[in-house]
Amino acid sequence: MLKSFSNKAIATKARAMYGPRVTAADYEELIKKRSVGEVAAYLRDNTHYREVLTQVDPSAIHRGQLENFLRSLSYIQYRRLIAFDFGQQSFYRYRYFRDEIQQVVNLSRLHHKPVIVTEGGSCNMYKGTDNSAWAADRMQRAYAFLPMVYPEVKCIISSDYGESWSGIDYSFYTNPTVTAAYRQGVASNAAYVRSYQDKGSYYTKLSAYTGKWEGVMELAAYSWSSDKQTATWTVDGQVMATAADYPYSFRLDTAALATGSHTVAVTFSDGATKSYTFQTTAPAILASNNAQVDGWAKDQVNEAIASGLVAAGLGEDYRVNITRAQFAATTVKLYEAMSGEKAAPAAENPFTDTSDPVILQAAELGFVYGITDDTFAPGSLVTREQAAAMLSRVYTKLGGEIPQVTATSFTDDGGISSYAKSSVAFMAEKGIVSGKGENRFDPGGSASVQEALSIALRMFKNLK
Repeated sequence: MLKSFSNKAIATKARAMYGPRVTAADYEELIKKRSVGEVAAYLRDNTHYREVLTQVDPSAIHRGQLENFLRSLSYIQYRRLIAFDFGQQSFYRYRYFRDEIQQVVNLSRLHHKPVIVTEGGSCNMYKGTDNSAWAADRMQRAYAFLPMVYPEVKCIISSDYGESWSGIDYSFYTNPTVTAAYRQGVASNAAYVRSYQDKGSYYTKLSAYTGKWEGVMELAAYSWSSDKQTATWTVDGQVMATAADYPYSFRLDTAALATGSHTVAVTFSDGATKSYTFQTTAPAILASNNAQVDGWAKDQVNEAIASGLVAAGLGEDYRVNITRAQFAATTVKLYEAMSGEKAAPAAENPFTDTSDPVILQAAELGFVYGITDDTFAPGSLVTREQAAAMLSRVYTKLGGEIPQVTATSFTDDGGISSYAKSSVAFMAEKGIVSGKGENRFDPGGSASVQEALSIALRMFKNLK
C-alpha cells in the first residue's frame, strides 16, 4: 500500500514539474544563437534552466560548463521527487545515487581536482559467517574498476575495522585472503597516487584517445557481472590473449602489426563484447631534440628549436595535440624570440587552477585569458581559434596592428567566435594559419604540438 501511494505521489509531482519544459518555440530561438554565451543567456532568461544559471556570466562560460549546469537541474529535480518515495524503493534510490555520484564527478572535472573515495570496504564476516572470498573479490573489483569507470578517482581509503557488537567485520589486516586482494588491487593499478607528490596515471576510453597507436599499448576492459569472468582479446579476429583476472588487461605490441587499419576486440565469457578500430603509422621520426615528429614536420621543428621557439614541457611526442598550458608557453617563447627580450616574472596569479609561472607570464603579457574569471584549464586542448587569438596578441604586443573584421572568408565562418574573427582573418591572410578541406577553418578543432611549432615558426619568420 505504501509503495502504491509513493508511486502515485511521485507521478503527480513529475507531471507538475513537466510543465515548464523547453518548448518548440524555445528551440527555434536557440538555433538562431551564434555562440555558447548567447545560448546560455537565452536559457537563463527564458526557460526553467534559470534555476541553475542565475549566477552564470554568459560571456565567460564554455560549452562543457554549460552542459554541466544543465545536467545539474535534472539531479535537482530528481532529488525533489525522491522526497515523495515514502516506500524507500530501490529503483528510485539507484537513480538518485547514480546522479549524485555524477555530480561529484562533474565537480571534479570542472575544477580539475581528483576524487578520493573514503569508507570503502567489504564485509568479510557477518554474524559468524565467513565472507572472505566474497569480500576479497569485491575489494579487487573496487580497486580495478572505479578508476576505469571514473578516471577522476585517484585514491580509495578502505575501512579496516570490526564491530563486535553487530557481528560485522570489515578489517582485513588480520584476514590474509582480503589483505592479498587489497595488495593486488593496489599494486596492479597505476592510476592511484602513492604520495602527495605522485600524479598517477589515468584510463582513457579508446573512443576518446587521440594519441598515436605505437609501442606497447596497455589495454583493460570492464563489464558488469555478478561473477568473475574471462576476457578474450583479439586483433583482426586473431586471439591474442585471455585475461582471467581484474582488470582484464592486455598488452598490445603495435610494432608487430603492419602499418594501416586494425580492429581490437574484447569478448567476455558472458557474451558481452566491444571492439575498436585504430590506425598504426610508420615508426616515429626524431627531431634534433629527440622528440617524435612526423616526416613533414621534422625540418620545421628543427628550425623552431634552433630559433629558440620550443618551450620546456612539450613532452617527447610532438604529434599529440597541444594543451592550453603548452601553447601559452609557446607564445612566451615566440615573444622572447621576436622581441629579443626575456619575459619578466608575473607579479600575480589570477587563476585558481594553476601556478605555472610561464602561464602566469603569458597572462600578464596579455597573450592568454582564462576560460572563466579565475580558471585557466591548463590541461585542456587549445582550439584553433584560441591559438589564432593568442598569436595575434603576441603580434600586437610587439607593436603590430590587427584589422578588425566581422567575417572571415572561411565557409564555417559562422562557427568562429566573434572575439577570434579578426585574428583568424589576419593570420590566414599572412599565411600563418590555414584552413582545412573545403575552405573550412575548424575553429573548435585542435592542433598537434608540431603544428603549433610550425605556426609559431612562420610567424617568427614572416611577421618580424
